[in-house]
Amino acid sequence: MKTKLAAVFIFLIMSNLAFAQELRIPEEIDLSKFNQPIDRDIPAYSLRTEWGISSVYRIWGWSRTGKIAYSTETVMIYKGGTEINFNILDSVTDEIVFSWVIDSSDYVGSDWDGTIKSLYQKNRTAIANAMREHGIVEAPAEFLPLPISRRGNIYIFSVINTMRAKNEWGFYDNSGGVIQKFDVTAETGGKRKTIFSFNDPESRTGHAYITGFFMSPYEERALIVIAEEYRGYQEVMLRYTFAGCHLNIGFN
Repeated sequence: MKTKLAAVFIFLIMSNLAFAQELRIPEEIDLSKFNQPIDRDIPAYSLRTEWGISSVYRIWGWSRTGKIAYSTETVMIYKGGTEINFNILDSVTDEIVFSWVIDSSDYVGSDWDGTIKSLYQKNRTAIANAMREHGIVEAPAEFLPLPISRRGNIYIFSVINTMRAKNEWGFYDNSGGVIQKFDVTAETGGKRKTIFSFNDPESRTGHAYITGFFMSPYEERALIVIAEEYRGYQEVMLRYTFAGCHLNIGFN
């Protein structure tokens, strides 16, 4: 009994020490480095969202089962401050399986020193717990240009089946209207599969394209980055979507 209690005590001490340590915050990644926005109203490195400007993406690591942890940092234009979204994406299903929001306004008047690094450190226990629970291993991530070349095979990714329609505001009429539907496909050796489909009758999207990819360090699985430029209420905005693609499965 004493041995079991001692083991539990040691485990708790080690866990607390691990959480007390500072997080190793990944480097910023520019997802537009290979494909600058088509619409010149979008400033480079200053990507507008509905609520602010999101210019910082960080990749924290992968699991052996295709999950990837990443974070975004958004300057909140209307209410002020910065919002961090820490997410874990299952690249097999393309679903977010964990999300944690850090709002700088929650720390005003506390001992927060005003830096982004400090916001991450104040939430290090939640982040470390989530990464451990989902099997995420911290590792540097390299954002790479397409096409993908692996083991003698070349993988081509395309945006196809684009369907445009005019809308009441006249957005993108010069291009045939807004994009309501499109598919993203992967092709290799004469075989193809669809890895992402967009379908939004209320869309305000004018341009959709692929900007690059990340490669899992554990399996033949890539995370493809898709950009959409769309009209907001006052200006042109840009958002990124991630789509997983196993390079050995599903091609027909």
